[in-house]
Amino acid sequence: MAYQWTPAQQKVINSEHNKILVSASSGSGKTTVMIERIVNLIKNHKVSVDNILVTTFTNAAAQDMRNKLIDRLTDALQERQDKSFMLEQLQNAEIAQICTLHSFCADLIRKYYYVAGVDSAFSVIQDLEASLKKSKALKKVFDQYLESGDEVFLRLCDIFTRKRRMDQLAKHINQIYTFYRTLPKSKNWLRIEPRLDAVDEYINDYKKLADQYHTVRAKKIIEYAQKIGYEPAIEAATCILEGLPNGQFPSRLPSQRKPKDCDTFTSEFVETSSEFCKTAKKFYQKFYESMPEDDNSSQELVNKLLEVVGKFDKAYTELKKEDFELDFADLEHYAFDILSNEEVYNEIKQTYQYVFVDEYQDINPMQEAIINLFADSKLFFVGDVKQSIYRFRLCDPDIFIKKYQDFKSGADSNNIAIDLNDNFRSVKSILDFNNEIFSRIMTKDLGGVDYQNDARFFDNISDLNSPYPAVNIAIAQVPDEEKIEPDTIYSVKSHINQIIITDYKAEADIIINEISKILQDGRVLKDGLPQPPEYSDIVILFRSLKNKSFEIIKEISKVYPVVSGLETELLSRPEILMLIDYIKVIDNPYQDIALTGALKSVFGQTDENQLIKIRERYKNAEFFYQAVLEYKEKINDDISQKLNAFFENLEKDKKYAACHSLRELILRIITKYSYEEYLLTAFEQADYEYVELFLDLVLQYNTISEFLDYIDNDVISPIIEMPANAQSKAIRVMTIHQSKGLEFPIVFVCGLGNRFNRSNDEVLIDQKVKLGLRNYDFENRVKSDSKTRSAISLFNQKKEMEEEMRVLYVALTRAKYHLVLTGAINQNYKLRGLEPFEILRSTRYIDWILAVLARDKTNLLFGASKFEQLSIAPCYNLEIIPIESIQNYLDFEKPKVSLSDKNLERQILENLNVFYQADRLNQKYTVTELSASEEIPQSVFIYKDQELSLGGIDRGNAYHALMKYIDLNCQSVDEVNAQMRELKERNLLSEDYIKLINPEKILKALKSDIILTAKQNTFYREREFLFYADASQLNLQGSGKVLVQGVIDLLIFTNEGIIIADYKTTKGSEKDLISLYQSQLGIYAKAAENILGEKVIQKTIYSFEMDKEIYL
Repeated sequence: MAYQWTPAQQKVINSEHNKILVSASSGSGKTTVMIERIVNLIKNHKVSVDNILVTTFTNAAAQDMRNKLIDRLTDALQERQDKSFMLEQLQNAEIAQICTLHSFCADLIRKYYYVAGVDSAFSVIQDLEASLKKSKALKKVFDQYLESGDEVFLRLCDIFTRKRRMDQLAKHINQIYTFYRTLPKSKNWLRIEPRLDAVDEYINDYKKLADQYHTVRAKKIIEYAQKIGYEPAIEAATCILEGLPNGQFPSRLPSQRKPKDCDTFTSEFVETSSEFCKTAKKFYQKFYESMPEDDNSSQELVNKLLEVVGKFDKAYTELKKEDFELDFADLEHYAFDILSNEEVYNEIKQTYQYVFVDEYQDINPMQEAIINLFADSKLFFVGDVKQSIYRFRLCDPDIFIKKYQDFKSGADSNNIAIDLNDNFRSVKSILDFNNEIFSRIMTKDLGGVDYQNDARFFDNISDLNSPYPAVNIAIAQVPDEEKIEPDTIYSVKSHINQIIITDYKAEADIIINEISKILQDGRVLKDGLPQPPEYSDIVILFRSLKNKSFEIIKEISKVYPVVSGLETELLSRPEILMLIDYIKVIDNPYQDIALTGALKSVFGQTDENQLIKIRERYKNAEFFYQAVLEYKEKINDDISQKLNAFFENLEKDKKYAACHSLRELILRIITKYSYEEYLLTAFEQADYEYVELFLDLVLQYNTISEFLDYIDNDVISPIIEMPANAQSKAIRVMTIHQSKGLEFPIVFVCGLGNRFNRSNDEVLIDQKVKLGLRNYDFENRVKSDSKTRSAISLFNQKKEMEEEMRVLYVALTRAKYHLVLTGAINQNYKLRGLEPFEILRSTRYIDWILAVLARDKTNLLFGASKFEQLSIAPCYNLEIIPIESIQNYLDFEKPKVSLSDKNLERQILENLNVFYQADRLNQKYTVTELSASEEIPQSVFIYKDQELSLGGIDRGNAYHALMKYIDLNCQSVDEVNAQMRELKERNLLSEDYIKLINPEKILKALKSDIILTAKQNTFYREREFLFYADASQLNLQGSGKVLVQGVIDLLIFTNEGIIIADYKTTKGSEKDLISLYQSQLGIYAKAAENILGEKVIQKTIYSFEMDKEIYL
């Protein structure tokens, strides 16, 4: 395959420098270029594949590189007349050393195990097993300290212990251990003195940015104030300049009052000047107040923490040795030791004459030390520091930055840095948009990259001819939280007493609407031609999939098919916590919290009110367990019956546990109590797959006590990644981190208004300063900031903001054809500036984006001054969607209904989803809403009002709930009643619903022809559906497709076709019911035929009022 290389790419391929660093921007074809360089070495310089080492970040990337190399060598073989050497290289490519750095280290250790002093039969420990061993090692170390009564350790426990649990202390020990193991000669780090000069360095670096910003602003205020002759602003700004060095300001700044009869500009200037001076004074006073010297006990606590880490390291290493296991940090350290052996090194350097390092921006100091040992080889580094987003994994982008700056300077003629900025992924507008944003926020001082001069994209793909813009930004501007009290037509069915406008709900509605528009008007290239997109072309990215993002995903999934893979802590899942509670009670029932949890779940089937009743009756019982026993033995009611059943089962399970493994016990529990069915019915977000993972976890333990030791004392929960659903025809949702290295036709970057999650750990870790703790006053039980901790915090704040900037860069560079940005801001949104210090102190991605776009001279927003206006390429569409009030939010494009039908209006309110619409047409309708638009005879409303007085809606829900679960083979009223009691026990039918149901009418329904037909064929109950239909098919005004949602009560498959049936409790004549529900069942029929592809041969209403079928 012949490529048209750019000059920069050609330079990378042919360069003969000893050390080459390639800064390859997103979509620049770095892997292809690197493979081409390897092929060039083989083809034109007779370099053997055996003499090349290629390291990359993942096994998948390594395999991809290997495949690409084989493909290129196959092509190159056809180009050569002398084919023998090329054929040999092609054969050897299958076993070429293209691997992760850890794989290389593992192979090296297996070959030279005698140098490292490890067993050659070692295995690499898995994450879950490592977590368990760390927990065991921590428990051993903690027990030793507690038994010895070490006073300083006990003070650490006093600081970090919560509710008699040592999980926080364990967490910090593990974090320190993980950090220092990324350092060369890491054990020395535990012993060396901290670099106190770095404390002042960090403080001064931060203050330098603050001083630059405040100095420039103050001088501008003085300059303008002098022009207009406004002395108070000059005096106030001068006070700020004089106070910057030491934070000393007058107790009261000079007052800045607006001159009489001043013009608008002067008035705005006075307000701005006054606000700036007050804010500056407040900032510097707080800044200096947070810098008190460390107290005398701080270093003692730090030394003890480091001592504990050292002992933990030793205990953990011993546990690994017992099972011949090494972790990834061990691989790096042993490989370093082996390569430092002169004899081994001389052999290795002869083998690997060329070393390629991919994703160089994501290495840590220990890995860099390994790579530096190949100094005699020709080194090729490739990466993009703008995409270094793994600081939480302790990757250090500063390694790349420093090497890039060194190579770029030309200080050593053997070294060269080459930029690849031609983009072959995204259309022009997407690249222009990225250039406009990042050239203004990513600088050498903040971000480590001079984006304007070194990293701007060059485009190679034109925008597609699409009605939908290539870059679209839609921002919801919501009011402060405002509540609506329920009115006369508000339904209690929703279990909500008030409505609150939330930013995530407003944003979710915007996303839903934009998806609808992009499916219709967007374009993607398929087979070389612009085509409308499908669901699978769309990816939605979030910074994380928790909290507000999770709520947004739930809203989207109500309308569109969505697939995502969520990562969570296994032992914090409710599915697992309930099992653990019951296991704890089996072990020891005198555990109030565990017993309460077990009684509330499927095992005890009691509710909170019943448990409160038990405790109130026996207040003097020392343990809740004693109160429960007293109640069980002395009271005869529904609660005591549940307690008797609980303890009877508990006794049997105790006996079983005594002679079976923990895993066998859990399998018995989940089978005996129908645990999977319970989860599905009782918890909306429950996932039984977590239970299966839990079963794998407990294989490590034979007994309950052994497992509970881990749960109660060894507090590191394993991280379990749930396998993603393999749906192909769905919108994908993932984190920005998961998207790195990938590209997608259409990308939504959402949640841009969410605040950054800044770390605020009690213990801060730094390579130079080591540890930063607060000052602790144990006598008065107070804690305060310390200078050391504040310095590390300021340093971390800068590094975190640089990381967030890179995360945003990754997000905005994934899209090929359409990039959609969404977020929410409040009505009083304050525009941020573009000075590095203002960027540093921003709290959300939207702050950075709007800091640029709101200053576009074609459309100044949020009070941006004309003096700040920017010339921005016309590459985007920006819409700020104001939600001015609750009423405005609820009334927006609400479907219209007859005011006389209050019950129908009630139903619509219950199902209403709010969207920001185009063409006066909703994108989603419930069947209830669609059927509401028809003319309904007045007589029906009389019947409906009568039904309301009898609790009509709840009555209908009660009948539907029972018909969803009841055994259709019931033959008597007694059997119906027994079924209702059983469903109540399983929490599938409430007592209130049972009171509304007439069992005789249920029995008549079960003996009806429609149920008999169902039993004779295949049938399904309560089948939900979503389908697209043309608006014209549904008698709606407007054009385009709409999404229809509904539930079919009974779906029967016969040889002739489909029968659909709907249960009704509405009063009225047969004619009235036909008139009222004909439209609804017509839509059900369209849905069934559309989705299932079979003919609907019969539509039936079963009326519980008339005890008969009505055929439509």
